[in-house]
Amino acid sequence: MRLVHVASTTLLVCLAACSGGGGSGAPSANSPAAGSTVELLAGAPAGEGNADGVGATASFRGPGGIAIDAAGNLYVADIGNHTIRKITPSREVTTFAGSPGSSGYGDGAGAAARFNSPRGVAIDGAGNLYVSDSGNYFVRKITPAGVVTGLAHVFHFEYPFGPKAIAADSVGNVYVTDPTQSVVRLVEPSGRVSTLAGAKGEPGNVDGPGATARFGYPNGVAVDAAGNVFVSDSTYHTIRRITPGGVVSTLAGRAGVPGNQNGAVTQATFTQPLDMAFDTAGNLYVVDLVGDKCCELRRISPAGIVTTWPQDGAMMRTFGPGGVAAERNGGGIFYSDYSNVVRRIAPGVDGEDFAGASAAFTQLDGVASNARFQDARSAAVDAQGNIFVADAGLIRKITPAGQVTTFAAVPADAVAVDAANNLYTAYASCVYPQMLPTRCTGVLRRISPDGTVRELSASSNSDSSGTDIFRPVGIAVDAAGNLYIADDWQGAIRRLSPAGDLTTFAKWPSTLRDIAMDRAGNLLAVDGYAVMKVTSAGTVSLLAGGGPGAVDGQGSAARFTAPTGIAVDSEGNAYVADIRDFLVRKVTPSGVVTTIAGTPGIQGFHPGSLPGALNLPRRVAISGRNIYLPMGSLVAVIRNAP
Repeated sequence: MRLVHVASTTLLVCLAACSGGGGSGAPSANSPAAGSTVELLAGAPAGEGNADGVGATASFRGPGGIAIDAAGNLYVADIGNHTIRKITPSREVTTFAGSPGSSGYGDGAGAAARFNSPRGVAIDGAGNLYVSDSGNYFVRKITPAGVVTGLAHVFHFEYPFGPKAIAADSVGNVYVTDPTQSVVRLVEPSGRVSTLAGAKGEPGNVDGPGATARFGYPNGVAVDAAGNVFVSDSTYHTIRRITPGGVVSTLAGRAGVPGNQNGAVTQATFTQPLDMAFDTAGNLYVVDLVGDKCCELRRISPAGIVTTWPQDGAMMRTFGPGGVAAERNGGGIFYSDYSNVVRRIAPGVDGEDFAGASAAFTQLDGVASNARFQDARSAAVDAQGNIFVADAGLIRKITPAGQVTTFAAVPADAVAVDAANNLYTAYASCVYPQMLPTRCTGVLRRISPDGTVRELSASSNSDSSGTDIFRPVGIAVDAAGNLYIADDWQGAIRRLSPAGDLTTFAKWPSTLRDIAMDRAGNLLAVDGYAVMKVTSAGTVSLLAGGGPGAVDGQGSAARFTAPTGIAVDSEGNAYVADIRDFLVRKVTPSGVVTTIAGTPGIQGFHPGSLPGALNLPRRVAISGRNIYLPMGSLVAVIRNAP
């Protein structure tokens, strides 16, 4: 950036460390705190994850196919987590089979099993689940006790997508759409696989027996009580029926004529029919992709009448449907949504969230859980306990009482507060020219307590290291008013004095992520797998870490997977956000590392007694015994931190 000095006001001497992540300097204790909790400060849980829980406290990563058993339990193929999840009628979500984030192929019970991007689930009359394990190109069976085996073990579905939608009849026959081959497969209880209808690699729109029939892109599949199989053909905008004898006919829609006309099945039109499900009354529900409205739910009655359901105008609110299942009592329809929720639609119910919480795409001021954040990524605390949060082009202010307001329209990647309550921001303004390297220019700003924004620049460069800052990822301020900027691209920590002199404070051999300052004037920094210490003379040494993992210990025996944020309390303890393991770690001045919050490998937000669960903690900020965590759609607080 071109640097033109803007004089700063005289900074008060810090009573405690002023650093990236901020701090009020209130005293803290080293002993473990009784009654430590993690709580929601502001915003609402949202976005992807793998945490079990009730309702919105659970999280998914791309939920796909969905099935319902006789007791009303839902089973969901959690594609991105490589698991099968179970949701009870009381909205309690558990992991039924597979291990979150562990893809592969493995039979076994519960968490011992492995899947690779499972997309569809179905249930038979005995309560057995069937899974289209797309990444492994197999069909899997799960008993009611959770034991997973390979059903289609002698047949390998073909690259690139493998089996997609799946349905089962009352005697355990399984029907699978194989859209890239334009066929529908039958998997018998013995594991024998055959082509029920269509011809491999020969798309078309032809009714007739078995191999003489043709499909374009067979998508969803459902089976009625009489054993008829129904297939949605997204290419030709139709719903096809396959009798138990294998004869294919067109039930509804007009081949090659997209639309959303209701009426008799011979006159009705569909745009792009996707997943389907039957209720106990014999109504067939079809998810139809309809223009900018995304999706409508269409119902085909046993009498052959197509309507948009429900008829009171309730919307299917979705960002992309994964699967659909009908309540046994006919009251509503459940559907999974790629925005990481399972929703329910019914007459008078406009696609309510049943489990999980969709990503936030809005910014709203308000109190505590009524406020909304779009991308809370960095935070700092002033002496009065106000939290300033960098949130997608805005600086949001949260009072100790949880009142959220918009403080300034300033983009920021990192923030810090000095003892005079001036807020400093660092931002990488990047352009991404086609076929050329990305170019970034660092922008530093100071925002006074009254909200006045000034850009900070340099008037000199006494060590001849240049006046450019390229990609600032962390920022800290000391008691004398010097700013320290972690410049990831330059591989250096730069220092900007109150007089405007920009120099290189320390060169960095690895990837910088964040910095913070302790009361003694030492900088602490997180990089690839470690926490480093930089003395006031610029000497760099290892404090803790030395390789990937979530291992507590001292010095180089400890392990971090992806430390991205750091803040320091008044006694020199560092608190580190380890984003990929979803943890907050504590590092003492002697380098002893302990995990204080989060559960390794579990992504989501579970408030309550520690350790709880955290959803992508990026940065940390400290005020006394409180640790603040910006996590995308919300800001959490660890109270009475150990």
